[in-house]
Amino acid sequence: MKAERFTTQGVPRSDQFDAWRGWQDSLFDTKALCPAAAGFEAESLTWRSNGWAISRVQASAIGISRTKRLIRRNPMDHWVITLSRKGISQLTIRDQSLMPPSGLPFVVSLADVLVNERSSYDQVQLMLSRDEFHSVAPLLDAARGTVLDTSGGRLLADYLLMLERHLPALEQREMAQLRPAIETMIQMCLGVAGADPPTQPGSMVGITQMERIRRVVRAHLRSPALTPRKLCQETGISRPALYRLLEGQGGAGHYIRRRRLVEGFRLLSDPTLDHPVSRIARDLCFSSASVFSRAFREEFEMSPSEVRAHRFAGLEPIRAARMESDLELRRLTDSLRLI
Repeated sequence: MKAERFTTQGVPRSDQFDAWRGWQDSLFDTKALCPAAAGFEAESLTWRSNGWAISRVQASAIGISRTKRLIRRNPMDHWVITLSRKGISQLTIRDQSLMPPSGLPFVVSLADVLVNERSSYDQVQLMLSRDEFHSVAPLLDAARGTVLDTSGGRLLADYLLMLERHLPALEQREMAQLRPAIETMIQMCLGVAGADPPTQPGSMVGITQMERIRRVVRAHLRSPALTPRKLCQETGISRPALYRLLEGQGGAGHYIRRRRLVEGFRLLSDPTLDHPVSRIARDLCFSSASVFSRAFREEFEMSPSEVRAHRFAGLEPIRAARMESDLELRRLTDSLRLI
């Protein structure tokens, strides 16, 4: 299977970092750790299937961050399991500092604020859609912000390298058949061998309940009957427990509204859809387009029309860099939206 390739090769040295920054735009803020005149050699190869993707990334030293502002504007919440083959990372996530060594995988979620400074690096990343891998969501959420320094983690590292090595020879049909195997490997490596977040029952119960809440909200997102009371009934979680779980989200009602706004953002960002804002508002249970637009601007600091215009503008190719793929994807986030 042919990889989607993005490279700064062939770009003038002084423009290479700007090309890479454009590739990661809207997903990460980036800063150069070397003078622009020194150039920024980088290449990303991505093999993508339904619900997951593997990337091999080689790049010069860089600082990246995913801020609250970016998360609001681009609320992608994929998990990313990273294995460094070369290079040093200094990572801050969920108020914890990590320095993952080469050869051991670590887990982050794009839903979390993070800061990462890397020396020149070579790494493999497995990216997993929360919707497609919900059955292992409690394990992945428990592992967020940790280095998998366990026998299971080392087994997972070997598996990632094996996948990356063999993917170029696979056909798309064979790629699609890998998803259950990846799910089983995560179950085994994080569940049986144990990752190194806490596995006390209370911690895992809370994580499992949150995943149940996400699934119910996702299933009933367009139903006006979806209320905090309905959420308690569907999840089997008591009202006090529900509010404790969602206290950091502003409460159950706010959580439901935000998920509807995130879905609205996704619909507005889809260039294949041209539904009027009034229809999107109605489908997502807002009383009017103006109510939806006001809430949308408060959440994302952009209006629905600005998001739609930005998306169509984003389809223009990068002039400074080169994408080699069957699809002319402008940014990394465009590729990840397709898994």
